[in-house]
Amino acid sequence: MRAEDNDSVYKDFLPVKRKAQDEAVILYSGGTTGSPKGVMLTNMCFSSIAESCDLMVDDTEQGNSILSYLPIFHGFGLAICIHTPLSIGMKCILIPKINVKKINKIVEKTKPNFLPVIPSILEVMTRDKKASKKSLSSVLCVLSGGDFLSYDLKCKTEKYLKDHGANAVIRIGYGLTESTDEIYKKDNIKLLKQYINLLSKREKEILIDRYGLDGKDELTQKEIAKKLHISRSYVSRIEKRATTKILREFIKNNKNN
Repeated sequence: MRAEDNDSVYKDFLPVKRKAQDEAVILYSGGTTGSPKGVMLTNMCFSSIAESCDLMVDDTEQGNSILSYLPIFHGFGLAICIHTPLSIGMKCILIPKINVKKINKIVEKTKPNFLPVIPSILEVMTRDKKASKKSLSSVLCVLSGGDFLSYDLKCKTEKYLKDHGANAVIRIGYGLTESTDEIYKKDNIKLLKQYINLLSKREKEILIDRYGLDGKDELTQKEIAKKLHISRSYVSRIEKRATTKILREFIKNNKNN
């Protein structure tokens, strides 16, 4: 279609003015904190997600690509796999329907730089003994979300990536649909120390253990839960609340830089 034909097609469409706090989408939650519900997320929320990912994750550059196959009715699939890369100028490799059992072959064929996953997909991926030694060589970063990633599976995945040609890092972030602008763990100790005084005593205690601050060993959520005599899900909620506080303060202080 010629440019002038495009003009004629869209000439009757009127521009719609939208504000930052206008709702952009309604996503339905899984009911982690109660009954499932429709969560109204704003334009600003999606912009915040994109900006925070660009700040906190390496290699988010124009021209790089992401394998976009997770469902867009989920915050991870829509915000991280579609909106964020497009806002940065990255390429989305769209796979509307994927055979998870062939995930390694798909990555080898499409050569994405970013691979978003949920932990159950990592389980499938790392069980594949037939994948070629260079099948994952294009992958620079694995983005894990949607559920808790155990320490054992993280270590297993890191070894599998290395054995299959990927010099990749794993970024972890999962939380409530209501707080979709999740923070990715980049082991940025300087950032955590800079804003740690914003947190409550319990939030500080958990982040210090999770990230190995003050010379301590890094602990899993399960280990912290056992140490503090609380549930792992409660540790997860406190950690998410604390990292969200830090991220929001960081973005607020750097938005004009």
